[in-house]
Amino acid sequence: MTIGSRDLSNMLASYTIVLASIEPWIAIAVAKSLKAFGAKVLGVVNYALEPCRFSRYFDQVFVLSGVSRKSSLWAVRVAEVASTYGADLVIPVYFVDLVSFSSHSWVFDKLGVKLAAPHINDVLKASRKDGLEGLVGDLIKVPSSLLYMSSDEINLESVKSLRLPIVVKGISDGSKPEYFSSYELAIERARNRTPCIVQEYVAGVGRGYYAVAFNGEVLLEFTHERIYETDPSGGGSIAARGPLTDPRLFKLGRGIVRRLNWTGPLMVETKWVPTTGEYYLMELNPKFWGSLALPVSLGYHFPAVLALAYLEGLDVAKDFSKRLLVQRKGEYFFLLGGLYYLPRMPRVWISMMINSRIVKSEFELFDPARVFMQFALGILGEVRSRKGWQSSLDLSLFRLKSTLKKLQAPIAGVIFDLDGTLVKLQIPWSTVRRALRSKNLIYEWEDIREGFARLWNEDRSLYHKASMIVEEFELKYSRDMEILVDVDTLNDIRKEYKLTYCLATFQPESISKNVLRRIGLHVDLVLGRDSGLGPIKENLYYACIGTKYGQGRYIAFDDDMVNIVSALRVGCIPITVTESKYHKVRSLRIGIPFSEPRHLHRAILSLLKGK
Repeated sequence: MTIGSRDLSNMLASYTIVLASIEPWIAIAVAKSLKAFGAKVLGVVNYALEPCRFSRYFDQVFVLSGVSRKSSLWAVRVAEVASTYGADLVIPVYFVDLVSFSSHSWVFDKLGVKLAAPHINDVLKASRKDGLEGLVGDLIKVPSSLLYMSSDEINLESVKSLRLPIVVKGISDGSKPEYFSSYELAIERARNRTPCIVQEYVAGVGRGYYAVAFNGEVLLEFTHERIYETDPSGGGSIAARGPLTDPRLFKLGRGIVRRLNWTGPLMVETKWVPTTGEYYLMELNPKFWGSLALPVSLGYHFPAVLALAYLEGLDVAKDFSKRLLVQRKGEYFFLLGGLYYLPRMPRVWISMMINSRIVKSEFELFDPARVFMQFALGILGEVRSRKGWQSSLDLSLFRLKSTLKKLQAPIAGVIFDLDGTLVKLQIPWSTVRRALRSKNLIYEWEDIREGFARLWNEDRSLYHKASMIVEEFELKYSRDMEILVDVDTLNDIRKEYKLTYCLATFQPESISKNVLRRIGLHVDLVLGRDSGLGPIKENLYYACIGTKYGQGRYIAFDDDMVNIVSALRVGCIPITVTESKYHKVRSLRIGIPFSEPRHLHRAILSLLKGK
């Protein structure tokens, strides 16, 4: 069966669909999608002041006050609402709703109401983070992890099989990850959180593959990349862009959908490592995802596709998906959902507001009552959570200081990055990327660093060709650079404490030495992408800390978190170089100190003096 000449805007006009529970983060996007094609949308919530209760996207909202969404009564009452008002389909919105409804699917069957949800066994299997390796580990990399069911199982020897930083988190939805750069602190916390997962931290960019599927067949798919997250250390998106063009991410997502023989919405959450191009699976989310508003705003109507698959069959849903008019790319900013950033990190929120131009956000003039309530509750929530936010930062700072106090080896030297740490070269990397792309040296979807890593492993002659092209830009723009550090003080520290200074940079040796000479910084060893070790910083770090250059710990400064984590793992004391409060908080959460470029000398002296 196909749509034929039917108007897409009326595809769901004869249907009534219930959403539960309707909280703004996801429910508004679901309702908008369904309403766009004529559906009558009913909402159910158990909180009387829920902003969605006042939204124009719902034809009617039912408040089941006092009913816990984790109880069987929640499923029963929602099913009764659907039956009483002649609803054709119920869509669970959040994970707690999905578990409740799937566990009691017989209630919906008994009342003759269709439920858009997988079997509860499939939901639980996909959502458990401790089972990912066995489930899909042959399709995608999974971070090295240890599962502890009781505190008695935890010991230093087993945890030390993982590389720092360490993540301690729960095993299912709402895992609440905590980060540690010390094995001892990680073990102490894990013993208080069992059952839990202790896992290697993956430094990278949050990317997701999203699909609505039926029996392992993808009906509609999308990919996105996070711009800002709900917390700088990680979490859902409060700003995102997509779709991405990387075919590897689509391939990974489709492979997982087929492996699970999945039916319904599925989010494949990954971390992408820009320096290597590797993808790591962080979790599978068997429901609609928090950033659903982004694809819906671009015409990727996942909720409508899901509803049609259940109500009119697979063929109609597939035909409908093919005929959707979608935009090529876009961004979306959760200004109301991320309102707490306004007092905490004003530049982040203001940047979101400017880039969204309001229209690419959930701040909709069409829906004033919901927006007002969401804004008011957001302000109230910020006031209530302010003390908790500060307490969490204080705890992270305490853990960081505790880790640094345990450092006993003397400081032998310092490893600097160049661009973004010592100087700012003003290189137009987007132009550089286009130049490399025009010569077919990097793929359309590749980051420059990722492309260089691939060329290093595949074809050294092409690697050197690409390096020479980039060097032309670096030479040109290094003439007009900005010095970011106090060079004289850094030189004085090197001389007084007899430290070895190294430079480990993506820039080539010739450019780097020229820059150092011009700014007057004395460095003992310069290693760049043309030093015979490749473009990966970890290899450069190992060369810098070789025994030839002295005994003791090395401090490593870099402005890229992937490189910072690599420095920690080779035995350095890493320090994130940043002026951004967002990145400072991220570094602090992970247990890594930070410094603004102009204060690098203070950071070195602090560690030398054990402060």
